[in-house]
Amino acid sequence: MADKTGLQFTLTLPGVDDTAVVRFTHREALSEPFTLSVDFASRTHDLSPTDCLDQEATLSIWQDGEPLRRVHGVIAELHRGDRGHRRSFYRVEIRPALWRLSLRHNSRIFQDASPYDAITTLASERSLTDIGFATTRTPLDREFLVQYRETDLAFIERVAAEEGCFYFHAFENVEGGKHSLVFADATVVLPSIGERVYHGRAGGTPPRRHVRKLRQASRVRPASAMLKDYTFKNPPYDQSHEHHGPGLGEHAQREDYEHFDYPGRYKKDAAGKAFTRHRLESLRADATTAEAESDLPELAPGICFTLTDHDIDSLNQAWQVVSVVHHGEQPQALEEDGMARGGYDSNNGGSGSASAQSGELMTRYHNDVVIMPKEQTFRPTPNPKPRVDGPQVAFVVGPEGEEIYCDEHGRVKVQFPWDRYAEPNETASCWVRVAQGWAGGGYGSLAIPRIGHEVIVSFLEGDPDQPLVTGRTYHAVNTPPYPLPEHKTRTVIRTQSHKADGFNELRFEDEAGEEQIWLHAQKDLELLTLNDRTEEIKRDSHLKVHNDRISEIDNDEHHTVHRHRFEHTEGAQHLSVEGTMHMRAGEAWLSESGQELHIKSGQKAVLEADGEITLKAGGSFIKLDASGITIVGSQVKINAGGCPGNGSGQAAVSPRLAGEAALEVSDDVTLEPHQDPLLESAAIAAATWVASQDEAGQEEDHSANAESEEETLIESEAKAALREKAQRWQCRQEQIAAARQKANRLPEHSDQRAHLLATAERFERDNFAVEHARLAQHIYEPSQPAPIGWEDASDNMLTLEQAGIPSPQDLKPDGSDFRTGVCISNPEVFGNAFEPALVFKGTTTREDWLNNFAQGADRHSDYYERAVDLGRNVEDSGAKIHIAGHSLGGGMASASSRASGMAATTFNAAGLHPNTVERYGGTLHTPEQENIAAYRVRGEVLTNLQEQNSNFTIPGIAGWGQQQLAKNLPNAVGTPYELPGRSINRIDLHSMTQVIDGLEAEKAFDQRHLAEATGHYCQ
Repeated sequence: MADKTGLQFTLTLPGVDDTAVVRFTHREALSEPFTLSVDFASRTHDLSPTDCLDQEATLSIWQDGEPLRRVHGVIAELHRGDRGHRRSFYRVEIRPALWRLSLRHNSRIFQDASPYDAITTLASERSLTDIGFATTRTPLDREFLVQYRETDLAFIERVAAEEGCFYFHAFENVEGGKHSLVFADATVVLPSIGERVYHGRAGGTPPRRHVRKLRQASRVRPASAMLKDYTFKNPPYDQSHEHHGPGLGEHAQREDYEHFDYPGRYKKDAAGKAFTRHRLESLRADATTAEAESDLPELAPGICFTLTDHDIDSLNQAWQVVSVVHHGEQPQALEEDGMARGGYDSNNGGSGSASAQSGELMTRYHNDVVIMPKEQTFRPTPNPKPRVDGPQVAFVVGPEGEEIYCDEHGRVKVQFPWDRYAEPNETASCWVRVAQGWAGGGYGSLAIPRIGHEVIVSFLEGDPDQPLVTGRTYHAVNTPPYPLPEHKTRTVIRTQSHKADGFNELRFEDEAGEEQIWLHAQKDLELLTLNDRTEEIKRDSHLKVHNDRISEIDNDEHHTVHRHRFEHTEGAQHLSVEGTMHMRAGEAWLSESGQELHIKSGQKAVLEADGEITLKAGGSFIKLDASGITIVGSQVKINAGGCPGNGSGQAAVSPRLAGEAALEVSDDVTLEPHQDPLLESAAIAAATWVASQDEAGQEEDHSANAESEEETLIESEAKAALREKAQRWQCRQEQIAAARQKANRLPEHSDQRAHLLATAERFERDNFAVEHARLAQHIYEPSQPAPIGWEDASDNMLTLEQAGIPSPQDLKPDGSDFRTGVCISNPEVFGNAFEPALVFKGTTTREDWLNNFAQGADRHSDYYERAVDLGRNVEDSGAKIHIAGHSLGGGMASASSRASGMAATTFNAAGLHPNTVERYGGTLHTPEQENIAAYRVRGEVLTNLQEQNSNFTIPGIAGWGQQQLAKNLPNAVGTPYELPGRSINRIDLHSMTQVIDGLEAEKAFDQRHLAEATGHYCQ
């Protein structure tokens, strides 16, 4: 149906061969499903929804028989119009397959998932598999990513926008070609169609296809964005990030328009930096745009082109398409019906045309396009995140056979009633924090919800990604400890024995006249009072012990009974008094023995009475009284032979000593004598720094590192990278040699000669150091590829044996965070410039920091003992190695160096106590010429602490405690070399990224100087 213009529109419908396109409107934009409305005529008069709805359709735009553009989608709407002489008139609305996801409303949870994986999962469930991610950044996995009461499409658009991604539709321009959904995060990945001509002057013959009527707009928008958030894993860290818009001066707008928001919806610096940049770029997405008209159907969102021939040179630049509205009319489709009907009513099911009425039966096409400079990245505004309006009920879950399931933070797993996908086990959710009645540093109250408990879950800021257990409730199965309302006056704390039927309970009865506190211990009850204990009972006290009762008093015991005391012992009673025993009876002392009374004194026995003493036995007696001595017996024998009677003698048994009450405290509370509270507190506070550094390092800008070596390369690229690295290394060695040769030709004592030699020396030293810096960075993530030109040989037994290391277990002992690695250089890259490197990992955990501070204070450190042992092994083997490390790893590298005599390179290193090497049986090697190069970034945190910088503070440690800690920490050993830093944050300056950037900055400066001085340049 092409006319003299050669332009034609066709519509392909399932099962319908006869379609004539009358007109169409196609609206498409970045990060939006397109809408294509097509009016057409057909000799098929009985098209029904069953035939068309949810079926595939394709609109094609042809020029001289060649396809210019195809748009493929599914039919979302079908409208039937009037019937003409030969044809019926219809309108269909075509949407992309992605649109189907807007019809599915759901709630579900993704755990530890990449946002891209979540998007792919939802799309694939709707059979949308042609998805591509043309992105420059890999987002961090989300611990908890919740789709909550939103459509699949809204969720995908929101998550993609949060990660700075926009999407567009790509169509293959062939019959049956593929329709792909492409997610992108930068214009550099967008396809370009080359140059397109602009025609804006009246008169003349315009090009056949061109851009016209371009109108540029500039708008005042926020100049900067700052986002802030919080994570309980790093409480003192200020998770705020700021990003400033580029080129504000060109827009002549003020720079103090700041957009601040909290929470930023991130928990790690890597995400925070990206989210902040994305937020500002979305706010400034329309700061500079342009609108135009064209007759170029190939213009589509996600396409870039270069405009030419505009009168204003600045507009002849590369542009990217943001949105397009395409209009097409093909009135000759009405020749048999529309003209005969005398008009075409556009409101009557798509059956009329002004051009048809005027007789201008010419196919026409044009579009209205919105574009923006290609250098400006488009960021969609994220959909509002669904808010949870209030608390929700959930159930605690865990592994089968377990009753209590939690992590080191007391977090639990829960399942929500609306979660249809999770199994009721430990995979149901992420770890969810639990609110406690009191939570301090190693003190407070703690009650872990158990599996099967119903809990109340609130959401921080209403964010479904941030659940928090804030309460617990009974239900029909889990009932209260006592029946209600009969016992409504009882306040009860009752626990349940783990995997048993017992319980512990503290109960308060508040019924008037029956008030009671009742305590039940299922097994043991242990009480510990560190000072005084006072107990007063206004009435009776009853104690029944079913087995033994044992008590021990270290000092005096005072016991007063104001009336009577009754004591009954059914067996034997033993009383031992090591000193003097005093007994006094105010009226009478009456004692009776059933068989025998035996009293024995070692020296003398005195029986004294003011009135009378009587000894009576067997009818005889002796009586002493004031009248004299009376002896009565059947016979009275004096010196007549015989022997005295013997008693049984005492055999008092000493009592057993009482057992001490167990003293159980949290690991975070320092009560054991061998621990130092200051060191423990410092370790906890310092561990938060490294957490922030690790997170920041994941997204750090490595623009200063010209040799960015962190990408995983395919084999061909890896070989090319090795060749380039070898060429760079060789060229630099030639530059250094050329500089020294030139210096030798200069006057011996000239400043120019000294400066050139010093520059060459520093350049050589920094080239050597930066390789070990990359190894020190690699040891933090040893699962990642080693730096280019190096191989991680930590599991290579032959290499370890040659280095004097018995086994990989010595590098990575079980049950410890101590980590070391061995790397070897590629001789094809570096020649023989490097020896095998023994690299120590720095601080990432509280255990690491505690070892660090303990060593500095001349206390035992398991880490440093291992480092010294490795040094001794190296010395004993005679191996030649180089040692390196960062932070704590730098301190251990220093210890290993001093124990082995091998040279070392350290970065922002911990100090080494002078006793450390010999403490662990090593021989202290102090070379005449220092063999440790100690690099430090200017202003970084650890060096400032060790050198007691008065302007430096540590979050979480009071000023006095910081001073005392600093006094106990030695300085780093070795020759110090200070590097420039790129941050004002002392914690950021401590990171290996800052070290590498500082070395690269020095190298770039020195290399320029050497090149200018010698004329020897490198690529």
